[in-house]
Amino acid sequence: MRGAGKNGRIHFPLLEKRRPEERFSLIRCFFCTETQRGNKTLVIASEILIALLLYPCPGQVKQLKNDIKIACANAYVREYQSGDSQIQLIMYDFSYNIRTGLLNFKKNLFNRIYPVSVFYGLCLHLNATLKGGEKQQSKSR
Repeated sequence: MRGAGKNGRIHFPLLEKRRPEERFSLIRCFFCTETQRGNKTLVIASEILIALLLYPCPGQVKQLKNDIKIACANAYVREYQSGDSQIQLIMYDFSYNIRTGLLNFKKNLFNRIYPVSVFYGLCLHLNATLKGGEKQQSKSR
């Protein structure tokens, strides 16, 4: 719960306590930033999105942001010579810790609350957002 504490500090809920839609919004924001930074469209498989939504993230929002930055950097390095305008992120661009999020999904820990179609819908939305961000960026040039 947000609010000022005894010392006048603002306390935010832990990432694991937030709704998946909130975490998804953060993930989308971080990927959009990386799309603009690299001037390439990022293609993200639904399994990656599921892993990012479900992996244990002890470093909270900052760690989530850094994990996405590192994965995008890995993908850029891997596909640097291709000259393609799209970069396909693969699961191995992410750390083992993130891949455990997919294991949580496969163990059916999260399926009880949200059906699989919700994750696939979010992934389609994210990829459409990233492609739209590239179009907006090219129009502003």
